[in-house]
Amino acid sequence: MEPESHLPISSSWEAAKPIRDDRLELGSGSKTGRYPTLARAMAVLGPGVMVCLADSDIGGLFTMAVAGSKCGYALLPLQLLLVPPLFMAQELTIRIGVSTRRSLCGLAYDHFGNAVGSALLMACLGVCGAAVVSEFTGVAAVGELWGVPRWISCSASAALLSTLILSGSFKSIERVGLALGMCLSVFVVVGTACYPGWQEMKDGARQSSEMLQQPAVRELVAANIGTVVTPWMLFYQLSATVEKRLTVTDVPVARVDTAVGALATQVVMASVLVTYAKLAYGTSLENLPLDQALIAPLSSTFGVHMAKVLMSAGLFGSSLLATLVAALGAAWNVSDVLGGDSDGSEMSLPQGALWRFGVLASVMTGAILVGSGMCNIITLNIFIQVVNGMAMPITVGVLFVLARMEDVVHPALRLKGWYCWCVGIVLTICSIVAVGCTTF
Repeated sequence: MEPESHLPISSSWEAAKPIRDDRLELGSGSKTGRYPTLARAMAVLGPGVMVCLADSDIGGLFTMAVAGSKCGYALLPLQLLLVPPLFMAQELTIRIGVSTRRSLCGLAYDHFGNAVGSALLMACLGVCGAAVVSEFTGVAAVGELWGVPRWISCSASAALLSTLILSGSFKSIERVGLALGMCLSVFVVVGTACYPGWQEMKDGARQSSEMLQQPAVRELVAANIGTVVTPWMLFYQLSATVEKRLTVTDVPVARVDTAVGALATQVVMASVLVTYAKLAYGTSLENLPLDQALIAPLSSTFGVHMAKVLMSAGLFGSSLLATLVAALGAAWNVSDVLGGDSDGSEMSLPQGALWRFGVLASVMTGAILVGSGMCNIITLNIFIQVVNGMAMPITVGVLFVLARMEDVVHPALRLKGWYCWCVGIVLTICSIVAVGCTTF
């Protein structure tokens, strides 16, 4: 269902004011139709859940598996503590997206100049490109579990994604993405089956302060934070907000969408950590062959065949979902920076094809690199998550500053007051921890 009207692409709320004056305070409507209808609310849902579930990608899942095997339950409390930062960061994209109709990189060029804009664009291409490569390692992992060579599994998945991208609208891509996200529920099922009991988890979590003295554990903390507040997620959700033509009255539903997604992805992450803390504690997963690292710990509980089926479903769904999110995020931002002229249905050049070719190029590149078989899957994914942690400060920094600017954000959505201080402190702490743990 389409909204009644929408803002044009503009770097300023004030520039759009003569076309549409939508300056209503959130929650102030009653019988005037200021609240979204049920049908409209259902149409708004999607970007928040989809992007947060994509956060439970192959890199995040491997990081949680390694964290559980090395640290037991010590990092379990961190999963709950990272729900608010994830929501806070992603929610900023909603504020900016409905107000400006621009990508994050496009806004950086407009308001901070070429130097900052170029740096952010390079960060966007770097983290999104690395994410696509990372996700194809998940596809390769699934293939190897069943004896399929990497080049075959990666090629088949690239062909599947290419068909979807070329033949489908963003709405159909989003529906497929949400369906892929449902595959992640298998990790919750596995974690529930391996549930160790509250007392055992509590005793294990008490070891966290002692373990943080170890450099390897600090690196896992940085990788964990990089997994949760991931830059490519921010690039995607802001652009997806524009793509769906969300308005100010859609913001409450969009926030609920993001909150549900933030909680769901951390439940998945915690489930994986609990599973490997229970079944593989003390095991160096990164030094084992893939089948032993992923399947052997689960086979004692589920049997070898069922362990393969469960792991394959979760890894395949998470990998393809995150590939779509990362590739779309990069393509939309590049498209906007190069002078995209939106017709209200997509952020792209007038031909309407640039973002599709950008997604295809990144998908094919990832498939080729991983299909060549020249990388260690677990080591590569942990390294990429650390890179995400290093890239996080500039991304959330630009996002935070934009959300406070009067000439950028709708007056009812501008970040200010106590919540502004809260968001600033939380994101600063996350950035410091991510960079600090990475450099030690």
